[in-house]
Amino acid sequence: MRASVICRIRKDRVNKAGTAPVYLQVTINSEKLQIPLKISWPVELFDNKAG
Repeated sequence: MRASVICRIRKDRVNKAGTAPVYLQVTINSEKLQIPLKISWPVELFDNKAG
């Protein structure tokens, strides 16, 4: 069984304030599940590669 968890930001849903929702991407055996964290963060301060 392979599993990983990555913190991501939704750059396609940026609001007028320049923030976007943050979520966890959980992958188990190639199945992806996105869990919203119900917080927003400035897009320019977030690096999706580093999480």
